[in-house]
Amino acid sequence: MYQWDKYTKEQQEKLRNLQIAREDQWKEDILVRFNQKPIEYNDPFNDVVDEHAVWFAEGMSKYLEQVANTENARFPEWLFQVWNLGPDRLAYLVVRAAMESIYNSAVAAEDNPSLNTWSLPTAQILSRDIATKAWEVASWLEARKADPFFYRYQSKYFKNWNPKRRRAFSKKINALPRATTRQKDNFGHAMIRLAIDSGLLIKKNIYEKKISAKKTKVSEKVYITLPGELIQYMMTRIDEFRDRLMPNRMPMICRPVDHTEDETGGLMDWSIRRLRKVAYTKNSPNSLGDNDIAREVDPSCMSHMTRTVINTLQKTEWRINNKVLDVVNDLWKSGRETGTIPSYDQTTVENMSEYPEKGSKTEKHEWLDEKSRRWAKWAKSEASRLQMQLRMHEAYKIKPFVVWHAYFCDFRGRYYSDSYLLHPQGADLDKALLMAAEPEQVTANGLYWIKVNLANLMGVDKVSFNDRVKYVDDHMEDWISVCADPHGTTSIWEDDAPKKNASFQRLAAIFDLMDAINHGITQVPVQIDGSCNGIQHWAAMTRDETVGPEVNLTPQDKPADVYQLVADGCTSMCIKNPSDWRHHFLSHWEGVIPRKVVKRSVMCDPYGITDHSVRQYQLQEKHLDWCESMGLNMHQAANEMGSLICDSKAQVMKHCNHGKQYVQLLCGWVGGEIDKPMSWITPSGFLVINEYNPRKPKPSQVRLFDKKFQLQFGYYTDEYDCDKALTAMPPNFVHSLDAAHMTLVMYCLIQQGIEFFSMIHDSFGTLANSISILKETTKEKFYEIHSVNQLDLIRKRAENLVGERLPDKHPARLHEQRGTLRIEAVLEAEYLFA
Repeated sequence: MYQWDKYTKEQQEKLRNLQIAREDQWKEDILVRFNQKPIEYNDPFNDVVDEHAVWFAEGMSKYLEQVANTENARFPEWLFQVWNLGPDRLAYLVVRAAMESIYNSAVAAEDNPSLNTWSLPTAQILSRDIATKAWEVASWLEARKADPFFYRYQSKYFKNWNPKRRRAFSKKINALPRATTRQKDNFGHAMIRLAIDSGLLIKKNIYEKKISAKKTKVSEKVYITLPGELIQYMMTRIDEFRDRLMPNRMPMICRPVDHTEDETGGLMDWSIRRLRKVAYTKNSPNSLGDNDIAREVDPSCMSHMTRTVINTLQKTEWRINNKVLDVVNDLWKSGRETGTIPSYDQTTVENMSEYPEKGSKTEKHEWLDEKSRRWAKWAKSEASRLQMQLRMHEAYKIKPFVVWHAYFCDFRGRYYSDSYLLHPQGADLDKALLMAAEPEQVTANGLYWIKVNLANLMGVDKVSFNDRVKYVDDHMEDWISVCADPHGTTSIWEDDAPKKNASFQRLAAIFDLMDAINHGITQVPVQIDGSCNGIQHWAAMTRDETVGPEVNLTPQDKPADVYQLVADGCTSMCIKNPSDWRHHFLSHWEGVIPRKVVKRSVMCDPYGITDHSVRQYQLQEKHLDWCESMGLNMHQAANEMGSLICDSKAQVMKHCNHGKQYVQLLCGWVGGEIDKPMSWITPSGFLVINEYNPRKPKPSQVRLFDKKFQLQFGYYTDEYDCDKALTAMPPNFVHSLDAAHMTLVMYCLIQQGIEFFSMIHDSFGTLANSISILKETTKEKFYEIHSVNQLDLIRKRAENLVGERLPDKHPARLHEQRGTLRIEAVLEAEYLFA
């Protein structure tokens, strides 16, 4: 029985009110950040500024022409470069500066209700703001003209020339004479007078009386504002935008709201809940709350089974693992960067030698490369440190409570936790700091799976289950010493893996093992993972007799390893078809290409990885860092190793690749015939719509800097983007099947009374006593899905959408062949999920 159901109605209501207060605080935090720097949030001023800058530019053009024709006028040298910006840019700068100043005044009034009127900007303040912005733009353009080589080189390292970088670049080149404060004031006031004459701005003269002991002084101040209807329009647009901002959500201290057929569930506040189903694109860095653009799909896509499963995930009860929390806190504050713990104190960028002013171009380039790497490393470490602060603060805040997680479902039927940190789908620390809210009395079978889980986390996962248990039993003294002194025994449990580091999950599993042995209870979930689950589904669909056994679709004495199969293929090609680079590879790795070199590339293969990504993974995971010490070009090495891995994958995944090409061609056929997206119903009853709409650019109507770096905005059209849909079809199809598999497994376990779940797409988890049932159900439901020809089903779906049979001569027919794998063998496959 759930703990929530044991609470009285008064206790439940109290927790709901506390959660509502938490969500209000989250919303307040995001609004504070927005009000400080609204330009960072998709620029809500853009449309309003554009609309008014266009007609204001006409008056600006006439004014500049009049000034240019003035005879014998004495102007400072820098003014001509600023005027060379043109009427469009100047109009944009004036309108934007005015609107931002007025908006900031409105925010100040909201924060201080005692103000009867807004604290409007004075003409003096606004004029300097306008002049400063204009001078910065002009100096930036002049600096680019003065040193185009340096600009192009720096552009390789800066994805975005933000204002700080532009100012630094302009200062370094120093192509534009500095302007005095008085000169800037004169220019800014001229722009304001022009805006007032055109009706864009309104001047307000306010007389203030200052009384002192000696005399009374009356002073006049000139304030600048916008016409009332323009202020109202601007504030309405910005308020609409602010309402759509999404704060960082955290675990809930009350049970989430259920998802229904008519309404999205999750957080208490409807306005900050996730969309029911979300399709992601990476076209814009400026989105509503995340780095992805979201679109809502028809709510009827979610089946009854899907709603049951997602609501059960939301009902799963957790609490903070105090033992792990105390260890993490001690290690972090003592400055020991153990496992995934970042630095406690703020770090600085590593010192560098002086810039080689008199060096060669190569030396200068190398110096800039090294500087860029060091700054990137520092930025990443600082982001980790700040995230760690937030994680620990939140962990201690919710420590006294049972906690829940809101979940949402994407357009393929996959389930995602809505919490930013401290959720079971998170990083090592997030997982390790959570455990089941209530302990469960452990059985002998449960203790067996607790030991298997610890062995898996320790990296002993390529042997039989019995051998994993034996490994844990043989090292029992180590686990006892870790429990007695976790700080002094980090060498036993710390993981040195650069990716998917499991240090603190190991620690949590050790604590749970000793609790099970000494007290007969368990609270840490046991996870069983699919063996490269994407390839498992493609191999089952195509009946691939070569790859199927390597991803454990058949009975085995111990787990097979498809990663090793591809690595062995690389080794074989290096021996049979030698080259200089292949000789270097075999020499460095002592005649055998290691499994870790190919693992990530093979893991991503079922989702349509590109050759470029394969090469990039070699650099990102530092497999080729040894090349530098040998005087070899690391990028060339990555190209050669990437080609080697791709060739080996192509040989191994021949049948699987036919399956990917088959669904891709079906998608293209549907799009070409009816200009509509491909859709299909998964085995769990979830309707997937593979719809992608092109995002048309909506650039600002004036160019502040240049075409490449100008402010770009966009909107999604109702058109169908067939190219993007084609690219996304194979990964979306296989993701929909792994989501259906998880849904079917969970739904079956729910019917058997299991209440606790820790599910991560292709990693299924629950408490140890239920793992045997989970394993058998996983095999049964996998067989249930693939005993039916899924490729044949999706072809029939495509034919129904088009209204005719797939032509016999269509290219997709060439990929319909299947292998000889017996899918019934899955029912006896002990290591399907292990």
